[in-house]
Amino acid sequence: MTRAGLVLVFVVACVDDDAGDAAGDGTDSDARPRQCVAPPGLGSPSSVPALVELVDALPRPISLPCLIESLDRPLEIYASTSTAGAQPAQGQRSPRIFVTNGALRLSLVIEGDGINTLELAQDVGDRRSVKGEIAFPIVGPFAPDEPYTRVFAGSGTVCGTCHGEEYSETEIHPSAYSSEVFQDDPSESLPLSLVRQYFRDCDPAREPDRCARLDALFGHGEVSPGDLPRLAKVCRER
Repeated sequence: MTRAGLVLVFVVACVDDDAGDAAGDGTDSDARPRQCVAPPGLGSPSSVPALVELVDALPRPISLPCLIESLDRPLEIYASTSTAGAQPAQGQRSPRIFVTNGALRLSLVIEGDGINTLELAQDVGDRRSVKGEIAFPIVGPFAPDEPYTRVFAGSGTVCGTCHGEEYSETEIHPSAYSSEVFQDDPSESLPLSLVRQYFRDCDPAREPDRCARLDALFGHGEVSPGDLPRLAKVCRER
């Protein structure tokens, strides 16, 4: 969603689609003590302001894996091989990952150009969400409007270029804008058990960044299979 990300333009076709649930399993035997721990009451953010509060409370510097590791378990995870949009998957073994808690959905990639960017979407109803973005590492103070100003572009956001139908959401934040929610093609989903196996097979000596993100997701407690809003539009490259 960053301005730099606009250099690479994706042409997508969006149609209303009602799809099934993602496959996966939620068992876990990989839990280890966490080094990045959220203060009591802050580890389960369900809105962008709540996520900002968590970021404020974590010790610096904060990496993207550290923030994910700090989240309360179980994590609700959905993995997609979709290459549409500003966070394309890098193939089946390095999918795009979505973490959902209530109205808040976080998305990250474990390999590729966007590896240090966390995209945010807070549902506001009627197939719409407020978009935002956080860049890592975070080494100093973090302003409450940072997720919104990073994607701000004059009279809207860079996210609106693809998502469209942007509206100001001043009751959430003066710089917040909502736009349409998208889903991937259901055929692009991956079973949670498969992505967990990628975590178990990952070699940190060979792929430290990829393994760090998989470890943050799967290495510190229970995970459960999630999904994307299946009444949303489907976006496909063409």
